[in-house]
Amino acid sequence: MESEKFICVRETGAANSVVIVDMAQPMTPMKRPITADSALMNPAAKVIALKATVAGTTQDHLQIFNIDTKSKMKSHQMPESVVYWRWISPSLMGIVTNTAVYHWSMEVGTI
Repeated sequence: MESEKFICVRETGAANSVVIVDMAQPMTPMKRPITADSALMNPAAKVIALKATVAGTTQDHLQIFNIDTKSKMKSHQMPESVVYWRWISPSLMGIVTNTAVYHWSMEVGTI
């Protein structure tokens, strides 16, 4: 698991969604509609990272959202598909492609 505070489950079907369970309030899960291929919950904050394949390409689009403020914090289109990704710390993601390894900070303007 990425986080000890939250559980994040991606549901697929007629209406794709993500269910987020705050372990401090497990009886009130949050369900949000998404079209992403993958979702990772931040290990410390109500922040979620989403990854989606760009249609007709081998590229992936990454986005980070603050759930409390319902705002997009960052967005980046990778030049190739992401093979593996995870939160390294509450403010840093590690991203692996077939040819490179990246660090993506939650600070503005960095990848």
